[in-house]
Amino acid sequence: MSEDEGRPTRKLDEIVQEMGIKASTVLLSRVERNKPDGMPGDDLWSVVLWYETIHRERREYTVTSYHTGKGNRTQSSPHKHFFGPLVNGQTRGGSFGDVPVPPTATDVLGCLLSDISTVNASQDIIDWAMNSGYTSIKDMFKVQSTYGQILAIIGPLKEFLRDRYEACLDAEW
Repeated sequence: MSEDEGRPTRKLDEIVQEMGIKASTVLLSRVERNKPDGMPGDDLWSVVLWYETIHRERREYTVTSYHTGKGNRTQSSPHKHFFGPLVNGQTRGGSFGDVPVPPTATDVLGCLLSDISTVNASQDIIDWAMNSGYTSIKDMFKVQSTYGQILAIIGPLKEFLRDRYEACLDAEW
């Protein structure tokens, strides 16, 4: 029986705060991308690419690219300009039109843990692919690449979180 069994699920944000995890964020670019076939909405997706590092004490974990979409924006005055980098959510100005909202340490960690959870819940790569919506043999390169990337983050993230890895994995995000 684990130490946390029977306890209410903790919120990831609470654990992140307790551990003193912070995010350093640099906005790299804003791009328009073609949406995947069959997805409703506009033909182009507006995507913001960030360079992310989460850190605590003397440990850091770098996510080289992190993408956010239109849902992570606020409206701004057209007279403000964006000046990066952003550190711990502190902005230095804005941008013309909508302002990309930088992801928090909880956002970044939650995404990584969510990806890991999908692998943990699967029996193998085929099971993971089917559960993740990959249904065609033409998707196999993408399946192998994505699955491999998720497997590659498990060890470093365990090292970063140490004894809190399982609690973070089980936390409500």
